[in-house]
Amino acid sequence: MPYAVGFNTKEAKYLDQPLISSVDIEQFERLKIIYDTEFTCSNQLTVDSIQVYIPQINLDQGLVYFRDELLDNFNVISNPLRDLGIDAQFIEEESLEYLLGEVGDLYESIIDGLSTTRSIKAAFKQAVDGGVFDSILTEFNLSRDYLVCKKQPDKTYFIEINLPKITIEYEAFFADVDLFKTIGRNWQSIILEASLESRRVIKTSRGLIGITPIWLNGKLYEIGLSLRDAMNRFPVLSGKGLDNQCSVYQANTTKIKIETDEIANKMGLNSKSEIKANMSLLRQLDPILFALYGGTDVLATHNLSVKHQELLDGIRSDFNLPSIEVKDTTGSNVARFINDLYHKHFNPQQNKAIAKEIQHRKALAQAKSIQDVELNSFGIQPLRTVGGLLYTRCQRYPYIKGLLGDLDMSSCYATRLCSLTIYLGQPIVTTYRGKKYKPTLREALKFVTNNCPRDGWIIRVSGKLINALNTLILSDLNFQAKKLKFKTVFDINPSRKSINLFNAYKTSNKEAESTLLTKEIKFGLINADLLDCIKLLPNDWVDEYLDLLVDCVVFVPQEMVCNSLEELETKKPFYPQDTISESRDEKWCKIDKKQYCQDNLCLAFPIGDYYQKLKSKRSEYKEQGNPIQEVYKLFLNSGYGALACEHLPVNNLLAANQITASPRATAWLMLNALNGFQVITDGCTFNWERVPLGLKFKEILASNPNYLIDYQPEIKSNLSKQDATQEWINNNFIKHLHNFYGVDFEHIPTNRYGYELKDEIFKDQMEMDVKTTVFTEFYNTGSGNYCKGIDGQQIWIDGTEYNFADEFKKVKARSFKGNDNDLLNWYIDCIKNGYREPVIYSEAQIFKFGDGNKEAIKFLESGVEKIAHPMGFSKKVYKIMKLITRSQFLFQNEKQLRNFEKVNQLGKLDNLSKNVVTKSFWNNLKLDLLKPYGVEEIIREIDYHSFAKEHSIGLGFELLALNTTHNNDIGSVRNIISDKIKEGKTNFDSVLNLSRSLYLAKKFKYLFASLIILKANTEYKLKQTLINSIDEPTVLVVTKENVTKFEELLATPNY
Repeated sequence: MPYAVGFNTKEAKYLDQPLISSVDIEQFERLKIIYDTEFTCSNQLTVDSIQVYIPQINLDQGLVYFRDELLDNFNVISNPLRDLGIDAQFIEEESLEYLLGEVGDLYESIIDGLSTTRSIKAAFKQAVDGGVFDSILTEFNLSRDYLVCKKQPDKTYFIEINLPKITIEYEAFFADVDLFKTIGRNWQSIILEASLESRRVIKTSRGLIGITPIWLNGKLYEIGLSLRDAMNRFPVLSGKGLDNQCSVYQANTTKIKIETDEIANKMGLNSKSEIKANMSLLRQLDPILFALYGGTDVLATHNLSVKHQELLDGIRSDFNLPSIEVKDTTGSNVARFINDLYHKHFNPQQNKAIAKEIQHRKALAQAKSIQDVELNSFGIQPLRTVGGLLYTRCQRYPYIKGLLGDLDMSSCYATRLCSLTIYLGQPIVTTYRGKKYKPTLREALKFVTNNCPRDGWIIRVSGKLINALNTLILSDLNFQAKKLKFKTVFDINPSRKSINLFNAYKTSNKEAESTLLTKEIKFGLINADLLDCIKLLPNDWVDEYLDLLVDCVVFVPQEMVCNSLEELETKKPFYPQDTISESRDEKWCKIDKKQYCQDNLCLAFPIGDYYQKLKSKRSEYKEQGNPIQEVYKLFLNSGYGALACEHLPVNNLLAANQITASPRATAWLMLNALNGFQVITDGCTFNWERVPLGLKFKEILASNPNYLIDYQPEIKSNLSKQDATQEWINNNFIKHLHNFYGVDFEHIPTNRYGYELKDEIFKDQMEMDVKTTVFTEFYNTGSGNYCKGIDGQQIWIDGTEYNFADEFKKVKARSFKGNDNDLLNWYIDCIKNGYREPVIYSEAQIFKFGDGNKEAIKFLESGVEKIAHPMGFSKKVYKIMKLITRSQFLFQNEKQLRNFEKVNQLGKLDNLSKNVVTKSFWNNLKLDLLKPYGVEEIIREIDYHSFAKEHSIGLGFELLALNTTHNNDIGSVRNIISDKIKEGKTNFDSVLNLSRSLYLAKKFKYLFASLIILKANTEYKLKQTLINSIDEPTVLVVTKENVTKFEELLATPNY
């Protein structure tokens, strides 16, 4: 029996008999079961407990099943229902077969010899009404109206028993951790046969998971299982964890704190941080505390789920939209919100015909419709979304010191949505393949700027630049001059493997590879805001841009824009239904001519009006301290994602590209106007002392074109510490933009956004946290990898001077979190004082559903017969950091970029360990030489030499810093690479004498060996843990037989 945890009494009591329940189970069509687990994982996984809360049955108590209760016959539905006072038991297989067999035999005898629909139905009705089935029905407490005669696709008839149905909503917080730890032995086959798919959350891609019928209080029910996950509905920036979300959204919780020094001492542990890794020990030493801790987590999940629904209801109520059930991802909730706004705006009377027309227009604007447009030679490529501007101007300056700051646009994507119009209908897509037929950008602009709304067009261009330097228009290096469509299941490689149906039908599509090239543009996107910025360049540069050749124009003609359904219906008769008009010339050659048609009529939805209200309401709730403001913030920031995601029903890539292009334009303006170091989507980093106040953009470029790509430390602003404030930005920055570029308030990209200084928290000399927008040191290894610091001097904050101790912010990077002090100190020291041997750092990785499947396949194909499915297990990932990578530089063209990548990422540098740690090296290696690198053991069963062949270790171009020419100076290496790029060199191996420097890596041979051993040991131990965990009763186990090729699925009847 389990422990019952009283949420009001905060007591845990071991049950010696089931609780008593007066709840009528028949009233429920849906039953929510909240679950969670506690576990210990060393050399094998031990599920210490499964916690279950069924609030509809017992609101005040949750159940905690300890390890000794989790036997082979444990079931997370029937066991808790029984223990809460519901007579629950799944029907035995033999009984079910007997029921179906008896009913089937009787049915066959009734219709034997009958062939017509009328005769079969009449005979069936007569038999039911005459009591032919009553005996077997009575035996199973079923009524006559459960029996149904149905027609099959082959036009034959069969009998079906329609049981009353209950859908179990099986809900967790972060199901990837817990789901596969709750699958009892009697559910293994059911889950392994389910078509599970993960897109942020784990779902069933082909309906509910079917389960054997269940007896509930003497009545037989059909059960369907729906997987739910509360974590990603409304995650907050401060942390997605359960405790933090409950705190932010003010969801009540009786969370028990166990990470204390007192409990650690009681458990005999060195630190309270070790407690959660030793839950088995806590369970044995203090079962009451253990039960209370586990039981309150499911209550927290439930209360957060209820709060999610309340918050969604609140935001929809503010817009007079009806309540709907909260979805499990922010994107799904936002998409439904936008969709319902479409209908509210165009169809307030809820007319069914109008609703159908709105859905049709919405579908015409979606990616899958546009990719099939007639005479569209490039498929989906013209509308693949292009991301934010991301590059650095400090390729020559890895370390910058001064009075530094970060300036951001205020909520750039949300702000853009506040002035956006979405067009529901199919835009015109005109593509050009042959060079001699391509118009110039100048020619295309003449048409679209005179005939289309500002939000209603984008143009894709390609070509080379002679004098101009490009830092504004991103190229799509994945572009191919052919018709590419979104992948479907028919595009899946037949040899692709899966664990049964797990992610078996999941497809992923190649996104645009958005990259800046300074002397070439490949399929680059131009919109109105970007055009406004191009016009600010020197006149001869502007001409080069305007002479670029057009690959594609996507546009909504003004004449096709409709502000209401009435206007759309009025215009329809004036346009043909067909996209193509067919004719022939005098030689009887067929001519297909594209024409505006009814599908091109577009409803103009002013989403900006609604998002402006969202923004205003969010500010109002924020002032009140109402937690709903966090959901408003998510809705504001996630509108772009909903419009850009092909899997969501409101995807509109024309609108999505407008949302991202506008911040790119303004970020470019900010970077140049501030003489910034780097730009990242919504803002840039700059030096207050080096802002080009009083200077003119065109004049700077006339004397120094490289201003666009290189930070200029010689410029002086004459700003002081006292000027480095948000007040100065509010009063002066837009004026500076206008003066610098020679524009006014009519120039949309400079005036669209508000501007805010980003703050950080540093410790002063009294060890007190001080929030400041100013820092003094900047360490850069790429457009996304950097470190801020204050070097012990005085900083002026809100009229007060603060003295700071030496303190560095965490490294901000895509590849690591920078919370390892050894790594951070090495990083800073290498950039500031010279390159030295890298440090090994680690990050914990929890296997989510997709990665868990890949690991399972890998291990099962290595010779293992069966393992516990890796989802929810974790391992350490060991790494070293590269200091000179692609993102630090701006390349002139694709050829130059690809050669750099080949040498750095795919060639010699990435495989340095293969030449350094040879077989003889492995044979003579001693553990003592590796201990300084964190290696504690060499495992005899591991062939490290073979492992090293498949898991080579490398460095970046920082290896060259070890050469006497550079004297360990990272800046020196970056400068020579920048020089070679500027010279147009395309063979970096040769021009940098890289091959001659590879021998320098030998000094790191023990580092390489240690990293390889740590990786190999981790993988070996994970494999052993998965093997050792197969006897755990509630853990999902997979075998070799579960590894399936897609071509085998294709051959099954269900496919």
